[in-house]
Amino acid sequence: MNAYPVKGLEQIKELLPPDCWFCESMNHGMTDGDRALYMEGDINLDHLDLDFSFDGDEVAYSLILVNGDLRAGNISNRETDGAVGLIVLGNLKAGNIVVGGQEIYVAGDLEVNGLYWGDYNHGNLVVNGHIGVNTFLSTDYGFDHQRFSDGRGVDYRHFFWDEAESIFEREVLEPVFHPECLLDDDDLVDAPYSYKDWLNDSEIFYRMKEGLDILLDDGNMPVKNEEVPLVFESLEFNGHNLKRLRESPLFTDAFGAKISGDYQVVEYWKGDDFKRVSVQQHTEGSERVYFQSGDKAVLIRYEKNTSGALQVAVICRYIEEGTETKWYYYDPELPEHEVFGPLTQPMWEKLLVEWSEMEHLRERFRETVTVGEVQAILDLPVIRQKYSDYYNDDAEQLWFGNCNWQFRQADNPGGKCARISAVVPLQYTGDKDCGENGAFGFFHFDLDTGDEGSRINLYTQYTDDYNSAVSAVSWWDTERYGRAIKYFNDLKKRIYALNENWS
Repeated sequence: MNAYPVKGLEQIKELLPPDCWFCESMNHGMTDGDRALYMEGDINLDHLDLDFSFDGDEVAYSLILVNGDLRAGNISNRETDGAVGLIVLGNLKAGNIVVGGQEIYVAGDLEVNGLYWGDYNHGNLVVNGHIGVNTFLSTDYGFDHQRFSDGRGVDYRHFFWDEAESIFEREVLEPVFHPECLLDDDDLVDAPYSYKDWLNDSEIFYRMKEGLDILLDDGNMPVKNEEVPLVFESLEFNGHNLKRLRESPLFTDAFGAKISGDYQVVEYWKGDDFKRVSVQQHTEGSERVYFQSGDKAVLIRYEKNTSGALQVAVICRYIEEGTETKWYYYDPELPEHEVFGPLTQPMWEKLLVEWSEMEHLRERFRETVTVGEVQAILDLPVIRQKYSDYYNDDAEQLWFGNCNWQFRQADNPGGKCARISAVVPLQYTGDKDCGENGAFGFFHFDLDTGDEGSRINLYTQYTDDYNSAVSAVSWWDTERYGRAIKYFNDLKKRIYALNENWS
């Protein structure tokens, strides 16, 4: 590390992210005399040790600041009561990261091919970009658990979080960690109170030093979200793509689309933009596409020309609350219509991309969460005999990670349909802006029976409260469908082994 300059924090203050721990501490006068090791440009290291080093009786530096990207074989420290902080202003890629006692702040993306283990409450992780990690393990460590629960810009293969568990079983870790990295029952003095109790940290540090695998599937880090195929012939605005909207499975599926008069409607907000598609499924020329952003709106619809033939018209207007304002035919050559430009082709292209994602996730959901799969799980002896007391708050609970699974049989006393529910904590008591009972994400996989036969539909409780009303999840809610698929796949991986061990 001697090749890099050591600077006073005041010298690099302008480079520090305003929300990082060091910047906040400087503002409160808590870092007087602290120094930072400064690395300029893209850095490649075999290993980065974040334990404190000393210059005489003083700490040589308390922070490493990388003004660029950082690639490291491994990053670690042994002392978790306090350690050197790390701020990377670009992207961070590493083989393994085993840390605690400091803040790891990544302004860009974090990619870890193996293990990220954060230990002890003196440390935390902040990542502004995408997180891709094979195995994430938190033992009393700070991180954005709500982001992980939501799946927002996070991809991982295995996730272990002490606070989401009450029982810590070695067998949960066995499929993930190399056997030498786990302790045996005879090695424990007391009952385990953390996943950390099962970990042979000396072996883990040895393997990092020698370049040996810690995980059984090391190197299989999940990639970013898969590419979604475009279901339209192009992103062009034309009659073929309008027809493709009308014939979309989002309407033929007849679940999730609203009914307004004679029209089926899919409408949703993305940020400040509102989009609505209305169709009469079997009526040519019935397509209507409405865009709204701020106080401006554009409507695309078919009209009959003087000869009686259908032609596409684009009209626009300003929106004034409480007033029915006049529509005008959109003319891109008119200076006064220039402000409506972003609501035409750019908004149209966004719609087609978002619509493609909706159809893609609808297809994946229908393929993943089938009537046969749901019924097979409900019929498992361990579920029927141990976990089917759906309406009893004191009944035994099934947890996999931080996900609580609940099961309602078809012969339930409430006379409701069969259901499998996943309940995921979004916030915990004591979190900022959190109510006294926490907040939850609900994923209800209901076995509905109607004119089209039986199938599984997804429902939720949008106010994140146990007492809130249950609502159907429309196809536009792609984030919720993506999470539902992920949770159900995880259930399928675990539930059959649980049943086999139980019986």
